[in-house]
Amino acid sequence: MSGWQKVEKRAEFNIYLISIKNSVICSSTSEEITRRHNLCRNPNEIIHDLFLGGYMDADEMVNIMKELRITHVLNCVKDYVPGLDGKSLEEYKVPEGVIVHHIGMEDEPEQQINFSETYQFIDNALNGCQKQYSSSSSVILHQPRIFVHCFAGASRSASVVIEYLMVKYHLTFAKAFEISFHQRSEIFPNSGFMKQLYLKEYELVNQFGVEDQQLKQLPKKVDNRINAIEIELGKELHPLIRLQDISRLPSQSELYLIRLSYLHSYGYKPAQKQWEMMKKDKEKDIKTTQDEQSSSK
Repeated sequence: MSGWQKVEKRAEFNIYLISIKNSVICSSTSEEITRRHNLCRNPNEIIHDLFLGGYMDADEMVNIMKELRITHVLNCVKDYVPGLDGKSLEEYKVPEGVIVHHIGMEDEPEQQINFSETYQFIDNALNGCQKQYSSSSSVILHQPRIFVHCFAGASRSASVVIEYLMVKYHLTFAKAFEISFHQRSEIFPNSGFMKQLYLKEYELVNQFGVEDQQLKQLPKKVDNRINAIEIELGKELHPLIRLQDISRLPSQSELYLIRLSYLHSYGYKPAQKQWEMMKKDKEKDIKTTQDEQSSSK
């Protein structure tokens, strides 16, 4: 174990966390392997009509989407994006009539997510309706249901769904992650996506947060995994939705906090550093503009 900064064993799931850079999932039985495969494969409904999951077998996924009455699909996997010949590197199918939007992404920390594009597609899908024609030529209107997926439904698509919840319902990352994790415990955004999600939280708290004098008096701690950004900016983001609004099942508070701590440890500080740089650049631009206006008078 030389060089390992930290080894933490979670007996319930046989998970060993090695430092902040590596995670190893150790399965002792074939049943556990099957269970984890099923968790990754089967979509979970995060909020009403918004499903998150993986995509592994084309024929199987077509049947699952039919059963769930999916009307829209947001594909986050580069290998599933059709090329110029209309074919993708990996076999990809959806039921007839389903609207698909591709945003080919790699599950790499350097990958930038076009959150405005993903948000718009999800929101437009959920606020529209899907027409389907029956054999008698009559029109059947279906409540729209969207399936957001990557390969395992853990990092790329999870980050997209978390960001949607944050923006749509004015949630901090911790609260959006709590809802998503409660519905699908297999989610695990990579470090680069975590940085982008914390930057989004900075934007939301700065824009929509309400100044709170009590928050301003609290000590600023880097390891505060719940509301570090709200304390830092002295503003509270008032959520428009809470976990108890969508589920009556008991929360997985212990497991949620363990996962949140891990994600916070490698996502928050890089985001904080970039936010400070962006703030300084903005202040510099404002000063330059003011100086130019003063000199022109």
